[in-house]
Amino acid sequence: MKLISAIFVIILASDFNLIKPGIGIFLNDYCDNWKIDGRIKLEGKIAVVTGATAGIGLETAKDLYERGATLIIPARNIPKAQLVSEEIKKSSNSSSRLIIYQLDLNDFSSVRACAEKITSEFSQIDILINNAGIVVRKFKKSKDGFETHLQTNYLSPFLFTMLLLPSLSRSDHARVINLSSLLHYVGKINFEDLNMENEDFNVWAAYSQSKLAMTLFGNELVRKFEDISVSNVHVYTADPTIVRTKLFDDFFPAEITSLINPLLKNTRQGAGTTIYCATSPQLANQTGLYYINCDTTAPSLYASNPSLAMKLWAQTIELVGLPNNYLSTIFSI
Repeated sequence: MKLISAIFVIILASDFNLIKPGIGIFLNDYCDNWKIDGRIKLEGKIAVVTGATAGIGLETAKDLYERGATLIIPARNIPKAQLVSEEIKKSSNSSSRLIIYQLDLNDFSSVRACAEKITSEFSQIDILINNAGIVVRKFKKSKDGFETHLQTNYLSPFLFTMLLLPSLSRSDHARVINLSSLLHYVGKINFEDLNMENEDFNVWAAYSQSKLAMTLFGNELVRKFEDISVSNVHVYTADPTIVRTKLFDDFFPAEITSLINPLLKNTRQGAGTTIYCATSPQLANQTGLYYINCDTTAPSLYASNPSLAMKLWAQTIELVGLPNNYLSTIFSI
């Protein structure tokens, strides 16, 4: 019954989409090939991709590197990242730089150290893709005492983005791409218990809350940029829908995934919307929008609520240890 309910939640989430109704939105539906133009080059651009050692992140990293971008891969598992970097180089005609940094999103001190190293070496960053994410079936806390989904999928990417803003702000046209999920449509923010310690732990609730939080973060960051007249950093929220990855496998037992997997996107298809947001000239003047299958889509009502976004921002800034006027200090307002 729990498995049936879980599958129903995914289908229910897809029905909230206002642009492409029906199950095609997540069952093997993907970007039109013409929208992802391989002729667009990124020579001279600096791209940071988290979660690039597997799945959608790896496909995204391969694509950006092939286009000529200098690729930065922050990773928790350095030996694995080194193997992946060799794979990326061997499969590409590019001779661009590929740099690996240590990053554990389960640890704020690691996030700060990684961001400091990147910004000290790269005064300008053009593309940041917050791709990394986890699914953990049981309640666990991070090194900083936060529920693992909350920190790894939201708090640490928030902090990482904030700490990279000095370098992003020096780009003529920087792009920040946050990955969300269809499950944000059924997510809610429990402001009184973000850590989910006062209720029975539910992996669906924890994951959907973290992805809703990322969507709200992107919306509020855009609003704050507008308030301080920042126009050179654009924010996009990309939803890969449901893809054949380890993340999906972690939700279901093998007998279920073996039935569903043939209907789902492969990782290359799943990376399409992220790549589109990172490279398309058509999006140069867009910011603050939600994308599925390379099309703009309405996010959930919760995600579209500016009061919720402001409230979450205020709480998050305090949790990650940044001052309230952080953005103003970066952009010298």
